[in-house]
Amino acid sequence: MYYDNRNIFQSARLILARRNGPLHFTLEVGGKRIIYCYIRKNACTAFKKLFLAHSIAEPKPVEGENPIDFMIRHHRARFPRDYFAAQHIIFVYRDPIERVVSVFRNKFVEEKGNSDIFESFQRLTGLDPYKCTFREFVNVYLQYEWRKLDPHLRPQYRHLLPVQYTDAIPLERLHEYMLCIVGEEVADRIFKNRTNASQDSCRDEQAEETVCDIPADELSRRLRQENIMPSTNSFLDESLKRRLRLLYREDVDMVSGLKTCPAKS
Repeated sequence: MYYDNRNIFQSARLILARRNGPLHFTLEVGGKRIIYCYIRKNACTAFKKLFLAHSIAEPKPVEGENPIDFMIRHHRARFPRDYFAAQHIIFVYRDPIERVVSVFRNKFVEEKGNSDIFESFQRLTGLDPYKCTFREFVNVYLQYEWRKLDPHLRPQYRHLLPVQYTDAIPLERLHEYMLCIVGEEVADRIFKNRTNASQDSCRDEQAEETVCDIPADELSRRLRQENIMPSTNSFLDESLKRRLRLLYREDVDMVSGLKTCPAKS
């Protein structure tokens, strides 16, 4: 439905009634009109850079302002004409388990932009977020309804609208797809190197310890003092994988279907 709905006019009409619904933004780049579905942790930093670099809207964001606020003011795709005019309607997807681990590494280990999610975690669980382990993050925090959790944990499929997406892009192939959409110069400048990604410092995953029961503050200390960021797999054991597949079963099914029959740029 989310990538092969042919009744786009009726679907676009629904968007008008969803003023607080999923965020989609429109922009012209290189003579092409694109619409981009905003999904946290799915290359959203790169797309923010794209909009800031190519927007002709004024005034530009002031220092300290979140680019998403600027995009909401000037680039939100609200009307049927926005979707009819677009040559590309894009969303980026990734493995849902990898995405949850990425949230934990970025917010709890690297401690970047974590005030909102820490407040949410403490309010719902009563636990100290600095002492949180990944197992507690999954088994305690993620037990609550999606609407109560930090938006970074919202399933990917819940960000989508019932429109015909022309480009369902796997995160690991983002640069390749964007070459076809925005051209080589823009794609190389903005999408070639992943931004805001938590990089692994450990390379031999078989030799790594499992870190799912180590508190976040200890992992943060290791990162600061030893420059060690455990790999995605080191946060997971089989019970956590099963739990996350169950929690994100719609995303798992969606990604599986898209990888079987990927969209073409």
